[in-house]
Amino acid sequence: MNVTGAEKLKEFRALGTKITGATFADGGQMEVVHLPDSIAHLTFVEPVSLKGLITSENDFKDNNGKFNKGLYVPGVTTTGNLAETTDISKLQIVGGNMGYSSYQLMKNLIDIKTTMQTKSDIDELKKTL
Repeated sequence: MNVTGAEKLKEFRALGTKITGATFADGGQMEVVHLPDSIAHLTFVEPVSLKGLITSENDFKDNNGKFNKGLYVPGVTTTGNLAETTDISKLQIVGGNMGYSSYQLMKNLIDIKTTMQTKSDIDELKKTL
């Protein structure tokens, strides 16, 4: 889904959909981004308002029912309970506005992909035995 023309868009909630890609406006005002586990391509350029990761489905809303700011992808932005697989094959974050969160997101993806590769390697090894 390409929403590069929506610079003023503040919330993008697509949980429950099957979208596979999301590209947001350069320097956009996105504060809340909830994406499904079907996401394969994700691009942010200077996300000035997207500061953190939502690490649990329980953290979507505050006590007043307002959506908390941050990025959520099931099993990818969570802490301590990473998915065993992910469809994400391309993650592009241009600019440093997400700070440590961009590092944590990349680390989580690397950990998931490493686990996926290890399982694949083990499965291939089993075939040769």
